Amino acid sequence: MDSKNTQQFRQWLVRHRFAMNVSIIDGDAEGDVMVFIPASYLGPKVSANKTSTRQLAHLKRMAVRELGLHVDFRITADEGIAEIESGVTALVRNALQSSDVKVFLSVSLDRYADLWFDVAPMSITEKVTKEVRNTVKDYLEKVDLTLHEIYSHGASVPSSAIVLRSVKVLQPTTAEEVAKYLANRGFLKVPILWVKSRLDRLRKKDLITWSHETYSITYAGLSSLPILRGRSSSDIERALALGKRRW
Repeated sequence: MDSKNTQQFRQWLVRHRFAMNVSIIDGDAEGDVMVFIPASYLGPKVSANKTSTRQLAHLKRMAVRELGLHVDFRITADEGIAEIESGVTALVRNALQSSDVKVFLSVSLDRYADLWFDVAPMSITEKVTKEVRNTVKDYLEKVDLTLHEIYSHGASVPSSAIVLRSVKVLQPTTAEEVAKYLANRGFLKVPILWVKSRLDRLRKKDLITWSHETYSITYAGLSSLPILRGRSSSDIERALALGKRRW
């Protein structure tokens, strides 16, 4: 379900011998592309399974010249960044007085950090938002990161029903394909780790299955989805998606 820009950029990366599997979605503006790269792919220099900040910066400049695309490489949480994410999670949970909040962190090449946390928006007052921002900002500065944006549950995060519908339309599908599908429907800034976490919740509720690294909807999942008629029906959307795959 790649858009024209993301498909073009993925093919362009292959031509430039960037063989690692990364998540690519459209950015906020036309001609913007966001690329999520696990921190484990980063190294001091380029090798068969590693890239470097220098190579990414070079690719970013080349993409503007050759494709007219503005690329935002985002380093997603694993290894060292995962430890930072855990620390930020503890701070956010304390500020929100809730132990059921999960925080996701992505870091840009210039060390700017974006945070997403899954919590009902009505529980976030202006005072709490300010407290969270100040606390997280101080913490990130100690690890040489600058806080950019904080996104809470709401318009920027799809509901479980939307994620479940995505699986129905795309099945069998991967987390990366679900993330691209959501991005194409307006959820541009949802990190892949959030998508995987939500898919895991749906799996534990037996609404979807996971086999051979792909997800499919179960009968219980189908029964939980609302029935819609006309072109908004997920059945019609799935038929259209299958038609595109065959072509």
